[in-house]
Amino acid sequence: MGGKELATDYPFPQFSNHPEKVYYSVKELLLHLENNPDFEYTIYFENKERSSEIKQITLQYTDDGKMIFGLSMYGNDPSSIKSIQLFKEIKSYLNSKMACVTIEEPPPINSNEFISFCNERFVPDIESKL
Repeated sequence: MGGKELATDYPFPQFSNHPEKVYYSVKELLLHLENNPDFEYTIYFENKERSSEIKQITLQYTDDGKMIFGLSMYGNDPSSIKSIQLFKEIKSYLNSKMACVTIEEPPPINSNEFISFCNERFVPDIESKL
């Protein structure tokens, strides 16, 4: 999957009226966030591969030094076999301890809140055979 940045600049802190710095490269922003892990920030990438089911990728840095990975798909029911298979593959690839499926609902900005968030959402049974 090739990603296209959906922003042309990245103010830091995000949504600040008076940012400390504005980055014009997502690589520079990612380096800054890795060195300053307790700042929340959300970055969106559009999938350049139009035939893919994946529409967009989201990286959300939390205010407690974690990252939440998200993706948007074209029109699949979260409980469909295709959606659950993709969920299973990504969760395994990322070696994630916590994950869930939502529809048009952004995650919280804190990892502890994210755990509660997931516990209240749809979590596919990835142990079952599809």
